[in-house]
Amino acid sequence: MVRLRFQKVFLTAKIKYQAETTVKGLQMDIKEIKKVLVIKLCCIGDIIQATPSLRALKEAGYEVHFLCIKWVSDLVDMVPFIDRKYVVESQSASEMLKIIPALRREKYDMIINFHRDIKSNIFAAVLGAKYRAGFNWNNKGVFLTHKCEFDPSQHEALRYLSVVKTAGFKVNEDHTQINAPENTGINLNLAAGLKAGLFPGGGKNPGTVMVTKRWPVSKFAALIDMLKEKNITPYILGGEIDTDVAEEIIKLRPDVKFLKTADLKQLAYVISKMDVFVAGDTGPLHMAAALGVKTIGLFGPSSADLVGVRGKNSVNIWQREKCSPCYIPETVHKREFLKCTDNICMKNISAETVYAEITKLLQKGEK
Repeated sequence: MVRLRFQKVFLTAKIKYQAETTVKGLQMDIKEIKKVLVIKLCCIGDIIQATPSLRALKEAGYEVHFLCIKWVSDLVDMVPFIDRKYVVESQSASEMLKIIPALRREKYDMIINFHRDIKSNIFAAVLGAKYRAGFNWNNKGVFLTHKCEFDPSQHEALRYLSVVKTAGFKVNEDHTQINAPENTGINLNLAAGLKAGLFPGGGKNPGTVMVTKRWPVSKFAALIDMLKEKNITPYILGGEIDTDVAEEIIKLRPDVKFLKTADLKQLAYVISKMDVFVAGDTGPLHMAAALGVKTIGLFGPSSADLVGVRGKNSVNIWQREKCSPCYIPETVHKREFLKCTDNICMKNISAETVYAEITKLLQKGEK
């Protein structure tokens, strides 16, 4: 039944496109734009990388709406450039079909789609907006009025900005940004002095498990020793899903405190209280950078050039091996990155290297 309904939606979009053959190369009048819908269903890092683009839309004076899936909904609340969010339970066809009537009632002037597959472009086409901007990946941007070529060699944040620029918007700043929530219900009893947040988990999202992005537990233990020698208090951060790896570290270093959070809002609040934050390529790493915390990203399977944290208070440590990076745009859709059984790229990042970068960042003095 769902398949038949989706085919009907596809046919509707195709007819709409054929009826608007003059749309190709359509010149957009910026003055016509008042309300914009941005589609980026997940995940944490991806949505944060999209915040510079959302800022550009908001600075242009438009009402910005955002469509996401439920498990990242709390994160969207932290983005100061979004006026309203729409939430679906999942990316399934049935869920996407259910939300269409509500989105059509909004009468959007423009839709910006940050996904690159043809199904999402079809979805954007049936929402009724005159203008639709997004990626023309493998010629799958047929239903878009403003097409931007997908450049797999471009950093993700800049790639999203290229869509915004293609649509005619001016970009003044390109740093990521979210705001830390207050009153999250978590009670912290933090030590005085410098505090280092260590995030050993990550690599687990609904639908994807990639623990090869994790830095070894033994390396975190060694780093903890170095931090404590310099009177920097280390804390392990994470949620319920990260408890197993946090407990492995605590077995090695029993006096280290695990600040366990219940949701993304609590996690963001705790991260904002740290002076420096260390993690692999995972959502909380990008949250820390967007919160303005000094951040050190540990990279191996994924490319720091493509998804690394950016800015003067951020450092990427990337240990490249012959097989890395294996997590890049070309392999994501094929899920080839899941074949790795020995993440030597992460294992070869030394605790000494990470500690040296921490001291350099902290010596800058400004948070």
